[in-house]
Amino acid sequence: MSKNLIPVIEYNPNMTCRNAKKSKDSMIRSICKVTNLDWEEVYNRLCKRGLEMGCMPDCTNVVVKEFGFKLKDKCRLKVKKFIKKHQVGIFILVVGNYAFPLTHGAVWDADSINFEKEFKNCKVDKYFIIEDE
Repeated sequence: MSKNLIPVIEYNPNMTCRNAKKSKDSMIRSICKVTNLDWEEVYNRLCKRGLEMGCMPDCTNVVVKEFGFKLKDKCRLKVKKFIKKHQVGIFILVVGNYAFPLTHGAVWDADSINFEKEFKNCKVDKYFIIEDE
């Protein structure tokens, strides 16, 4: 693998809808990866908490309240640079309306083939810290 490539591992725990772009469940898939919980459990927990809070299930406040992740919302690094700087640790990065997990320098995404082309030069809008060293 070239030094310039972002390591992306194919990952989609949503067994009902295999088309990640159609399902729009990137935050749920990301949480599944970093918590080792199954898709249905994460989905149900976020929906229940979202209902209690009067917010959509993938709202930042719902995610923080339900899972206790630490939020950093002032990043603005490009994805490629963020990954290079964070080779150790577990994070969920948010770019626009799309989220993906980063574990020890590797991205886990349902569309591993197109990930680098679509996201490497995008800026990280915010990220959640799950485990940091």
